[in-house]
Amino acid sequence: MLAPVSAGTIATVILASAAFVGAAQAHSPRDVEWNADAAVALVEAVSSAYDATTEVGTDSALTGPGGGTESVTPSGLVSGEEMPTSDLQGWRLIFTDDFDEDLPLGSFPTAVSDKWDAYPYPWTGTPTWAIYDPGRTTSFHDGLMDIWIHTEGGEHLIAANTPKINGPNAGQGQLYGRYAIRFRTDSFPYYRASFLLWPTSGVWPSDGEINFPEGGFDGNIAAYTHWQGGTWGGDQDAFEMDIPIAGPWRTAVIEWQPGSVKYLLDGALIGHSTSQVPNTPMRYVLQNGGSFWTGEAPDVVQGHVYIDWVSVWAYADPSSRRP
Repeated sequence: MLAPVSAGTIATVILASAAFVGAAQAHSPRDVEWNADAAVALVEAVSSAYDATTEVGTDSALTGPGGGTESVTPSGLVSGEEMPTSDLQGWRLIFTDDFDEDLPLGSFPTAVSDKWDAYPYPWTGTPTWAIYDPGRTTSFHDGLMDIWIHTEGGEHLIAANTPKINGPNAGQGQLYGRYAIRFRTDSFPYYRASFLLWPTSGVWPSDGEINFPEGGFDGNIAAYTHWQGGTWGGDQDAFEMDIPIAGPWRTAVIEWQPGSVKYLLDGALIGHSTSQVPNTPMRYVLQNGGSFWTGEAPDVVQGHVYIDWVSVWAYADPSSRRP
């Protein structure tokens, strides 16, 4: 249930919205809408409309594995925002999950293989010191997907979970789409989130990549559009916010359509790419892995990523197609 919204909060949202729209300007010679200060003000104003006073889990970043930490229950179970369950103008709803069944560690993704897949054990991440293991990281409880990033048996365990947006027997990708996720994370070092759209062709960087939210779990939220026709990882639009990725519940939305990628955080537009936008089918991956700049994580570092719901839409234009 949504928390009450005060008149002052409404006024702040309106003023911040006006500031954002009025201050939008090009961040580079390319066609990119960007104004970080206005976007931060709007996100913070919208976030204050919800009850974000509870904390997720425990301060477990330096707690060793075991001791019951794998079954930590967040105290803030209600995220304050219900899962979208209907079509929107220009978008056709094709996938939802609000994790309303309990699923212990060791069951994912096999027990929900009609809706989910994952990078299998023992695939290595990038950087390669961490290993994907959906069974030892992912559980469902209290209406949440709980991704527990930790070290066990000398292996640094991470997860990359992929929704089967087109059904259990179809490809996981689509050309264009809208992707919304409600998430909350612990703050812990050495690891990062990179929820992304990855080209089903596997051809990177020339077929691009779309990342949001991305950032270290002890850092800030960013969004990146890797260009169609890019020749290296730096060929991208970068939208980097002064907003921590850990903390209150957040809603991140990617709206990808021909010639346009928009990034929205808690209803605020934080970035818009309109040049060299990826134009081949992509699949959605809730990827978590090691940070590139910190070195290998100490074994004691761990933390949780909580997901309340995921909703995905297909682009409603008739030229949109599924691979």
